Amino acid sequence: MITLNQLMSQVKLPIELINAPVEFNNAIKSITIMESPEVKKWLQGGEFILTSSKTFTTDFETQVQLLKDLVTLKAVGLAVKISNNHFYFSETALAYAKKENFPIFTIPDNVTYLTIMDQVNYILFTERETTFLKENLAKYLLTTQIKSASLKQLEHLAKLSDHTKVTVLHVGPNIDWFQTSPMISQKPNYWKNIQQLLLLLIQRLDNLVEKNQLTDYLYTNDINSISIILISENKTDKKELLSAVENVNQNYLSAIKDDLIVYYGLSDNVSVYNIVEGYRQATFAHKINQFICADSPILIYSTVEFYDVMNSLSDTEIANHLMNHLKPIADNKLLMATLQTFFRNNEQLMKTSEELFIHINTLRYRLKKIKVLTGLDYNNTSDKLKMFLGIVHFELNKMK
Repeated sequence: MITLNQLMSQVKLPIELINAPVEFNNAIKSITIMESPEVKKWLQGGEFILTSSKTFTTDFETQVQLLKDLVTLKAVGLAVKISNNHFYFSETALAYAKKENFPIFTIPDNVTYLTIMDQVNYILFTERETTFLKENLAKYLLTTQIKSASLKQLEHLAKLSDHTKVTVLHVGPNIDWFQTSPMISQKPNYWKNIQQLLLLLIQRLDNLVEKNQLTDYLYTNDINSISIILISENKTDKKELLSAVENVNQNYLSAIKDDLIVYYGLSDNVSVYNIVEGYRQATFAHKINQFICADSPILIYSTVEFYDVMNSLSDTEIANHLMNHLKPIADNKLLMATLQTFFRNNEQLMKTSEELFIHINTLRYRLKKIKVLTGLDYNNTSDKLKMFLGIVHFELNKMK
């Protein structure tokens, strides 16, 4: 069960308390809309009620009686959308509600019931899900012989709190490897290499736990990838973590002899409630690295968050419009690669030409050709932005 007070500490509802101070210690079971003041016919107890001043009575005596009914039937609170400027609660009604610790809120006219209900129902669903998991974990512990290693993991999990932070690490081969290499069954070293990588990661993470730089970790792996939840009571030091992963990657590359390229995606620090979001961030960083040709196989989500934001627009008219600017060169792999490398090197001609293994004058010629074909000049700020956003969306489209 979760009280109204606990719920409101987890989510900021767009409502305002008008009879403070009151305590919200009653357990909330559901949220509902009151379309009629005949509450005795349908209230079950534990409801947080939303209604309108059009539904609520303006008669002061009836107001008090309705509040008495709500308190008697164990409603946990009332939120009223004031759509009538002449509506207000009587002092007697507010005093009664305050005495009974029954909170009354007002809802701004521009806020819909659905907005409030969605937020509350999400918290209630999560609470029920947590209760369900706890109950089933209890049944499991009561009926299963636990090994010491498993018990140690459960001890760590039991200590998770609201302050616990997690970082998700997602590791796996590049997509092209699966598409261009023979079947995995014909690559006898593939699974062995993945297991070797997992072993190296476990050894390094155990070392971080011993140094108290990490509280614990959980991992899962399949034929395609490894996903690790890194648990810490404080924010994970990204530099330490990045250094650890780089060390693992170097040892891995030294230990194997294969064409298997491995990429690593690291999420931001997220709360235990947002592990799913952390996983999404880590898998996005892992995937996007294969298309933007970053300097390192290890990417932190925060460094590619811009691409994620742009990715949310990838199926919109905005994205299509931006890509249209580069349509004249879209099929020219040489010019597209040149433009991509140019922006990745922060428009530095020398660095770009070195990465492309071409003379700087050849680079200037290509950029001039891009200008002629697209009508866009990288020396013009507006045109440069169009080119950059266009190339970003072309890169993101490769991921689909």
